[in-house]
Amino acid sequence: MGEKEEAFKGERMSNEHKFRLFHVGGREGGIGPAGILFQLGKNLSLSVFEANLTEDSSLEMFDKGMEGYAEQYSIEISIMQQCLSDCVGKKEFYINMEPSCSSLLKVSPLALNYQRMHGEKRIIWGEACQPANTIEIDVTTLDELYNNHIIELPHFLSIDAQGAEYDILVGASKALEDNLVGVITEVEFRELYDNQKLFSDQFTLLRSHQFNLFDLYSQEYWYSSHIIGSGALMVAEALFLRDLNYFIEKDKEPNLLFPNLSKLAIAAFVFGKADYAFQITKYMVENWPEEWRTYIEQSNTEFLYGLMEFYWQFKRRTLNE
Repeated sequence: MGEKEEAFKGERMSNEHKFRLFHVGGREGGIGPAGILFQLGKNLSLSVFEANLTEDSSLEMFDKGMEGYAEQYSIEISIMQQCLSDCVGKKEFYINMEPSCSSLLKVSPLALNYQRMHGEKRIIWGEACQPANTIEIDVTTLDELYNNHIIELPHFLSIDAQGAEYDILVGASKALEDNLVGVITEVEFRELYDNQKLFSDQFTLLRSHQFNLFDLYSQEYWYSSHIIGSGALMVAEALFLRDLNYFIEKDKEPNLLFPNLSKLAIAAFVFGKADYAFQITKYMVENWPEEWRTYIEQSNTEFLYGLMEFYWQFKRRTLNE
């Protein structure tokens, strides 16, 4: 094989093992629980989608924070000034007194008196979401960006969009029907924004695409009147991982199966779901031993070697019990 062929093969293998993470929103708090994927380092590609609000100076600060992550973890990062939704067109965007609560949705009249403590600060939802300004903004979908060859489809999707998460998932149908291995999405168990979709709606949508709920992070307990007792679970960030049988049934052949199942196993392992990572890896080792070994060697990626080291350590431990 000549130098050009070797270079092409190396580039193809490199792209095949690149883990594409998309994060939508959440400029006030980084990218939330999905930040644990930063440990993939140079094998991670991060695209951040944020509405371009001319009156909001926090985007510049967010950009600088992302640049810091890129340097610290050797991550490939791109910032895309796109407001994602379930359609292509224009929508009203509500810039609220508390900028981190700004949304495509109005505050729910049912939630005006909800409150909680954030450190020493009392947050009253109706006050935080009082609009300081309302603007008309262009919205699009991940499907539209993909159809126009602006993006490749992600392997992992993280969404923190102040009540608009369900709409963004609806607009990401091509990713849901392709090789997406995981989703972290902010969920509400009661209505905070007017007519928003709740946890049950997102759960039903993701289950229809063979995603299973694995965890709830960043749980927030709110109070409907006075701050006494433990409050009610109102907000969380939900981790969903794809059922491995989705890929087994869809891909069948190892050259299609390995890239997807290896990313699913890595995501499970990184998020601490070691039993699931072991189950996925065991399937590949037992059903395609030679092909899987060759795939690992050709990938020459640290996180896949780490996955196999975990697998064999656990395998030996169970054999000795």
